[in-house]
Amino acid sequence: MDLKVLRDIYSPPRELLTTDVESVMVKTGVMEKQESDTESHEFWHDIYIVTSGEGVLLEADSMHGAEDTGEGEKRRGQLKGVKEHDLKEGTIVFIPAGCPHMVKVPDRLTMVVLKLKKKAV
Repeated sequence: MDLKVLRDIYSPPRELLTTDVESVMVKTGVMEKQESDTESHEFWHDIYIVTSGEGVLLEADSMHGAEDTGEGEKRRGQLKGVKEHDLKEGTIVFIPAGCPHMVKVPDRLTMVVLKLKKKAV
């Protein structure tokens, strides 16, 4: 996969995405003392923009035993080949489509999530 963590939101612009997108969805979220489901999206890229708090993003090489929840979405599987990335205020993370991941929050984390749907080929 090619997950990218950008620590300084004011750094020079960087190319994150080289594929066309069909649509964009914006969500905001607050997580408190919890772990997200493990997940992978075949058709959606995610961009996390952390606005406050701290957490850990787990990125995996693969996910086994996941439930197919439809439309290219897989959840609640076992992550294999995990790398951890700290999340804190100002962190921006690009998670490419197909990259298994989850978030762990020991206290509180607030972020904006941009979901970019890949253009059908």
